[in-house]
Order: sequence, then structure tokens, then C-alpha cells
Amino acid sequence: MTAGLRYTIDEREAVLTTRSLRFPATTTSTAGVRNGVFDPGTYTLQGTTYTGITRACALTDANGVLRPPSDCAVAIDKTFRKPTWTLAVDHDLFDNTLVYATARSGYRSGAINSSAINPTVVTADPEEVQDYEIGVKSDWSLGGVPLRTNLALYHSDYRDIQIQTSLPNVTLATAPGAPGGACTQTAFNAGQCLGTTNDPVTLNAKQARIEGVELSVAARPNPDLTLEMSGSYLDAVYTDYTFTPPAGYLLPSGRVDLSGTPFPLPKVQLNASAIYSLPIRDLAGVSFDRVDLSYHVYHQGRFEADMRTFNAMQRTSAYALSDIRLDIVNIGNSKVDLSLFAKNVFNEEACIPESQGVLNSAPNATFGVAGTSGVLQCIPLPPRMAGASLQVTF
Repeated sequence: MTAGLRYTIDEREAVLTTRSLRFPATTTSTAGVRNGVFDPGTYTLQGTTYTGITRACALTDANGVLRPPSDCAVAIDKTFRKPTWTLAVDHDLFDNTLVYATARSGYRSGAINSSAINPTVVTADPEEVQDYEIGVKSDWSLGGVPLRTNLALYHSDYRDIQIQTSLPNVTLATAPGAPGGACTQTAFNAGQCLGTTNDPVTLNAKQARIEGVELSVAARPNPDLTLEMSGSYLDAVYTDYTFTPPAGYLLPSGRVDLSGTPFPLPKVQLNASAIYSLPIRDLAGVSFDRVDLSYHVYHQGRFEADMRTFNAMQRTSAYALSDIRLDIVNIGNSKVDLSLFAKNVFNEEACIPESQGVLNSAPNATFGVAGTSGVLQCIPLPPRMAGASLQVTF
């Protein structure tokens, strides 16, 4: 049995001085900016001089009221504390076979929203996870062939998930009506607000469930040949993706709630390789310790993505990449190793999603908004490549 306890203290500090400058400006236009101060001076930007500046602070006090420009600085000093634990039971079921069960808790420090405007909501809460895993590890043989197998199954409850997203900042925005009227969610959805911006923030989605299985098998049919295979299946779903926007922000109009949708990750990943030590110890009078020929193939399923309202052709595809390598070890007893290799042997066309971009399936609050989100843009993986490397040991 193994039991462990950890107590973590994370300290985070930041100074926020988010300001807004609007130009050209007049006393009349400044009156429409809440807490704005008119400056009749000039402002030069990229060679052009503008007359009249509206200066405003984009930070609020704890009540959500904009601070005056003279007091536009907020110091954030936040400490996060969390105990986490591990409990594991391992048992030698019989010779060369181990079974185990493990439960553990995890924690990731909270974060400071450098773009947030209200100090009471400027920090994102810590993430928490409760994980359970069972498995078996065994060395055995089949028909005289030695085998090593590992099997693991796991389940995780994931809470307060930190998400990077973009939300409409309406602190300085105005709506129809009296000068300086507040921009409400209704007015924003109707496109009636002026002076809004989109800010990247970090928030906490409520909960997700992660389940999966991993399997690896290694075999040695003869002393010169090693075969290995491993694979995993992942089922990760956001069970509750709801959140409340911080003060001064609204929800994007037309967004889609991602509750019940999968993580933007591939469900299936497979690896297989073969390594063969060739029965050659010298060539043209030059000796060496060993010559290894290896082949490796990697298969990845398509990235999951919620395709509501989007063209299915934007979805990424599954792919398989093959590599081959020849290693000549200790050439002429000189401690020099030579390797020849080729990657993506069959020149497979494949790509991986971009983590950020105009079109993206990485969970965010704007998912579903026309023209701002969809599936991830695809970054092409390298085509076929061949090369050589030389290593000297001394």
C-alpha cells in the first residue's frame, strides 16, 4: 500500500493598469464615455496627429463602477492553497503479474486574468480532479515467446476547468438612450452597443468526465527481434460547460453551450514498432557492435469537434505516419554511431488542429458565433523527410 499527502501553496501577483484612449475627441463625445476625462491636447499615432483625447480607465472597483483615470491601477495578490492525496494498493497476484488500484486527487493553481476589469473577479479558480485507475502488469510467454503486457483503465472527475476564451467587454460601451446608457445583453445581441471590445479572459467551466483505457504489449520472438504495440482510447466530455461572465462582460450573441460535447482531442491513438538487430558485425573490413533496423507507425484518430452549424468538410481526419531508421553502433571501435532515417515514408498528407485561430474547436465562449468559431484550422505536418545523424561518445 502507498499513501501520500501533498499541501501546495501557490502565490500569484500582478499589477493591472488597463486604460482607454479615444481620439480625436471633443467635450461632447467625451460626455458619452462613462468616467471619461477630456484632454484638449494632441496625440500622435503612426505619424498622424489627432486633436482632443478622451482618457478613461477600463478597470472598475469592487462594485463594478469604473475607476477615474487618476486611480487606474489595481494590485492583485492572490494565494491558492490545496491539499491533494494519493492512495494505491499493489498486489503480486502471482509470479511476474501485478494488479493495482489507485485513487488520487489533483490540483492546478488559480490564474490571474490580466484582461479582467473587476478586481473581485480578476482571478480564475483552481482546477480540481479526482482520478481512479485500475490495471495489471504482467510478464508471461505464449508458445515460448516472452511477452510483457500492461493494461490500465481510468476514470476522472474534472471540475472548475480553466478555459481561455474571448468575451465582449462592455465596460466603456454605450447603448441607445440617455448618454452613457449601459450596454445590456439584449442590446448587445441586437447589435445596438457602441464601443465594445473583445478581450481574452480565463474562466472556469464547471465539470467534465474523462474515461479511457491504455494497453501496451511487447514481444521478443527471437533475441534479435523486438515487437511493440501500444494504444489508447479516450472518452472525455464536458458535462457542464456553463459559466457566468465577469462584471463588465457579456456572453457573445449566438454562442453554443458546449455541455455534453467531447474534448477537442482524438479518441484513438496507436503505436506499433519493430526493431531487428541484423546479423552483421563488419562491412568491408570495418567492424561495429550492432546494426539495428527499426520501423515505427503511428495512427491517430480524428480530433473530436462539435460540428453544429459548420461545414463537416472542416473536420480533421485520421492519419497514419510511418518512420524507418537504420542505426550502426560503434563503427570501427571509434565510439561513433551513424543513423540513417526517413520520416513519413509514404508521404501521408496530415494535419493537426491549431490551438487558437478564427476557426477553432478548442472550447471557448464564442463557439457557434458566425464567423468566429468552427473547427480548428489545420496545420500541415511535415512531408516525407530523409536524413542522417552522426554521434560521437567520449
